[in-house]
This record gives sequence, C-alpha cells and structure tokens, in this order.
Amino acid sequence: MPHPLLRWSWPYVRPQAPRLLAVLGLSLLSTLASLLVPLLSRDLVDGALVGRDPAVLLRVVGAFAGLTALGFLLNVASGLL
Repeated sequence: MPHPLLRWSWPYVRPQAPRLLAVLGLSLLSTLASLLVPLLSRDLVDGALVGRDPAVLLRVVGAFAGLTALGFLLNVASGLL
C-alpha cells in the first residue's frame, strides 16, 4: 500500500511525470559528464604534461571542450523543460 502522502499527491504529480523523468535523466547525464573531468585531468597531467605528448594534449583539450559544451546543452535543456 503506498504512503498516504504519495497517494494524495499522485494526481498532481502524474501530469508532470514525463517532464520530471526527463529532468532526472538530464541531471544524471550531467553528473556522469562531470565525473569524467578528474579522469581527463589525470590524462592531461600524466600523458600530455609529464609525457610531453602533443597528441594527448590535443585529445584532452578537445574532450574538455566537448564536456563543457555537453554540460551547457544539458543544463539549457533541463531549464527548458
């Protein structure tokens, strides 16, 4: 048996459920993207700076730019919902 508060609020929440699930999904994607930043920082320091590898530097900088753009788009999309 559902909690009485959930049973009471469900008629109000139900019409918004698709939007709430979409925002939840976008928030999860944004969190996963932000978890990649420390890994990219590791690659930047170990591969590009210490290893002096320009190919790794370009790859990491491109990945940072892509993650920044992805985070921006996810936040805009979440705000539009």
